[in-house]
Amino acid sequence: MPKQETHWVRTEAFELDVDSRLAAALSEYERAKESGKPIAIEELIGRYQDIEMQLRDCLVAMMYVDAAVTPNIPKPAVVPTLSQGSVVGDFRIIREIGRGGMGVVYEAQQCSVKRSVALKVLPPFGSEHAPSVRRFHNEVQAIGMLQHAHIVPVYAVGEYEGVHYYAMQLISGASLSVLLDQKNRDHVDNGLLSTNSERKKETDATANNKVTGFHVHLGKREELYDSNGDLSLWSRVTSLGKMAELIRDVADALQHAHDFGIVHRDIKPSNLLLDRKGKLWVADFGLAKLPGSELTATNDLIGTLRYMSPEQVAGRSVDGRSDVYSLGVTFYELITGSPAFVAEDRRALLRKVMEEEPVLPRRRRNGIPRDLETICRKSIAKDPSERYQSAGEFRDDLQRFLRDEPIVARRATWMEQSVRWCRRYPVVTGLLAALLIAVSCLAVLSSRLVSANSNLQVAVDRAADARRQLFKALDSVISGGAEDHLSSQKEISPRQREFYETIVRQFKILADSAPMDDNAQLEVSAALTALGGLKNRIGDVNDAETILQDAITRQSSVQKRRPFDAAVIAGLAKSYWTLGHCLEQKDEWEKAAEAFESAVTLLEPLLQQYPDRLSDQRVFASALISIGVTRQNSGDVGAGMATFQSGLSALEAILAQAPHDPWARYSQADCLHLIGRVLADRGDYAESKITYERGLESIAPLIAGPETELHFRTIAAKLHVSRALSIREIDSSHLAIDELTIGIDGLRQIISQSAGNHSVRRQLGLAILRAGQWFHSAGEYEKAIERFTEAEETFQRLVADQPDRPNHRHNVAWVYEERSRTLVESGRYAAARDDLLECLKIWEPLSAENGRSNPWYALGVADAATGLLRLPYEHCVYCTDDQREAAAGKVVDHLKRAYAAGWRPSAKTLREYDASEKWEAFRSRDDFVAYLAMIEK
Repeated sequence: MPKQETHWVRTEAFELDVDSRLAAALSEYERAKESGKPIAIEELIGRYQDIEMQLRDCLVAMMYVDAAVTPNIPKPAVVPTLSQGSVVGDFRIIREIGRGGMGVVYEAQQCSVKRSVALKVLPPFGSEHAPSVRRFHNEVQAIGMLQHAHIVPVYAVGEYEGVHYYAMQLISGASLSVLLDQKNRDHVDNGLLSTNSERKKETDATANNKVTGFHVHLGKREELYDSNGDLSLWSRVTSLGKMAELIRDVADALQHAHDFGIVHRDIKPSNLLLDRKGKLWVADFGLAKLPGSELTATNDLIGTLRYMSPEQVAGRSVDGRSDVYSLGVTFYELITGSPAFVAEDRRALLRKVMEEEPVLPRRRRNGIPRDLETICRKSIAKDPSERYQSAGEFRDDLQRFLRDEPIVARRATWMEQSVRWCRRYPVVTGLLAALLIAVSCLAVLSSRLVSANSNLQVAVDRAADARRQLFKALDSVISGGAEDHLSSQKEISPRQREFYETIVRQFKILADSAPMDDNAQLEVSAALTALGGLKNRIGDVNDAETILQDAITRQSSVQKRRPFDAAVIAGLAKSYWTLGHCLEQKDEWEKAAEAFESAVTLLEPLLQQYPDRLSDQRVFASALISIGVTRQNSGDVGAGMATFQSGLSALEAILAQAPHDPWARYSQADCLHLIGRVLADRGDYAESKITYERGLESIAPLIAGPETELHFRTIAAKLHVSRALSIREIDSSHLAIDELTIGIDGLRQIISQSAGNHSVRRQLGLAILRAGQWFHSAGEYEKAIERFTEAEETFQRLVADQPDRPNHRHNVAWVYEERSRTLVESGRYAAARDDLLECLKIWEPLSAENGRSNPWYALGVADAATGLLRLPYEHCVYCTDDQREAAAGKVVDHLKRAYAAGWRPSAKTLREYDASEKWEAFRSRDDFVAYLAMIEK
């Protein structure tokens, strides 16, 4: 009882003080506004939470008054006048196509690439902090983050002699507002009824193609009309089905923007451009809200009143649902031919937007399907929670309508409409006596629920705490010491493996017990990604793939609920990146490329927004480089160069921020090695040699000390080996063999310290194979055969250790093929035949199993069969004409299979087809001639 008395005394004191508190808050609001530094509504309410409801009502009322007394009409800026032929940076003016208060839009030609663009020019401003300039940069930043088929793309941005400009795609057509006005619909300017004089001014302006709004390329007046005088563009949108398709496409574009945290905030017909092909484009992101942006105060009236959502009008913070509302109001006007709200003054318009429902679409226009009306009404619900919760949901329901499928939206019941009415008129509703009964019942029930809810919350908190503690233990094992150990040694003991697998198994059980607990799902996904990466390193590739797919599934589920969460996006990208490396080990190059591309797609917009996230930059750069590697391994040797260069640029950006970052230096050296190999394959050995030397310079600081990471020394050894091969092609000097010896000795030293390092052992085998090729070309056949035999032993050991890895068997076959050539030239045909037959035993099963995804296996069959055909008759296994014909047919068939799988012959190979003795017998074959014709296309 004493506590209750104290409670009532404090409440009474509070009620007596409401008026003075309210007066103080409103005075603070007015003073801030007069000083030019207005306070956001939510910020002010945060200071006066005890009178939130009363203060919010007063502030909204004050906004009504402000809007009625001081219309929000921007002062026109003084814009530069540019005539035909004027030059702005790289652009030459052709003609003016639009003019507004914030600048002029011209049709221009971009001189450097000879293309027509729409050039938006702003006037010179005295300060880079001028609001117009900030909005200009806001627009460019917003569009620059987005790449969508229905968003007008920006080509270039810059400043020329104090004039800010940017160039975008030139859209030949008109905005929806122009088309609606041209169809003699009620003209509305900012939601207010226009006078006859205003109508005439706009009609004249339209006829002269001087239309307020940007990015629009209006052709001559006759281009908008057909021979009968009808608006030809309008014929593309007359059917309700086509209107639904157009709005569906805009909703898809908005969902794309929302996925990047961008809210347009000014969706209206004049910002939706219809081109002559009937495609609708979203334009003008000048008022867009970017993630983390503070360009506009919360209580600013942003957008055009008629299309603003109620929460915008009220000055509350907005999200993607506000764009859904604005698009819905535009859809309403499109299908009915009338604006949703029309009023004589701004105050009346504000009241209608906040409180009134528009006339039902089916009452405005006969023939509108009931489902289409339902979709439209749901999109423009006053309460954001009652609308589509995303533009994607709006898009999907329109798509269902277009496919004659049941829509998700449903018509509001009488009871739901009553509830909504009560929400809009809380004062009247508060007078209803029934609420007093409800409050009394709630008071009785709440005391009983508190205890149950408290116990439930304790259990939930305990489970969450258990998950957190378990994740910390897992993270310390996998992401800590075990991760560091494996990164250098590539080894893990059975006891360690069992330990962390047990932890992850138990952790998954906890996470599965709370499927909607996003934090738990993210934690277990991070653990699974680490586990998958470790399993991939130790050779458990199939287990690794299964684990990583589980992590991706969990993270994707969370991302649907938290699409703008940077941590979620980064974690999902890392999982895809790790999966790509796993698929590489299985020679599934196309799937690996898709995984790496998914990581790049996720990270690219994220890094544009947060360029200082070094860990994400590392994954991004690595994924780009890996895409190039997968393209090369899938047969197109030159296709990876572009992504290698992009990856190198990303690494240089990291080094600009962290010049001593060892990972970035190591990756830079590795990337330069890959670029050098492409140059060497093209025959540009001098440039490849220079590139390898750049790689050695990059890695040099990391291998200077006595204690050096093994993978740093590995890349240095690989660079020495590749540099030796380029030197050999340039001058065949002894310097090349010395360089090759340095590389091989370096790899041998690493193996002596880490015998179980399969990756380095594979590099050693390849280096020894290269040495064998070197001695073969020098005519030192015995030394060549010794090197090939050593390489064979190295790869055979890898096959024994990792039998599921097809690339090890691939390398064994490669050794047999290279050694057979040396044996042939040294006259040992029987031994050469045996090696070539062993080749076929390896190549043919691999080609049958994986030939569609890996063209090198089919090429191996073709090369081995060709080698057998060229042996002297007494040693050839193809003795009869039919056998030789079948073998030759097998060669051509496998060449075609390799081409179909993505392999493209190099210039050197094409020259061999034309002139080499190897292919002389094939040039008269019809199937080989057909093959040559196919690849020449």
